[in-house]
Amino acid sequence: SCCLNKRSKKFNAKFIALLIKPAIFELLLLLFMFKTKLIVELANAIIIKTIGNITTRTRTRNIIRNAPIAERERFA
Repeated sequence: SCCLNKRSKKFNAKFIALLIKPAIFELLLLLFMFKTKLIVELANAIIIKTIGNITTRTRTRNIIRNAPIAERERFA
């Protein structure tokens, strides 16, 4: 009787674990996907911002370079 009780408890624990594990796994997967998506979005935003800054800087430099001297003084 005592052994049976222990075994059934163990079985119950296993059964519950089997039920819970996929749910936890799915939750972790969702979290991971969400995190990855967030990281990717952040990285994209940073990259776009950086490229934007570089192109803006280059454009400004070109404007300064191509501008007449009087304009160049104003930019400087």
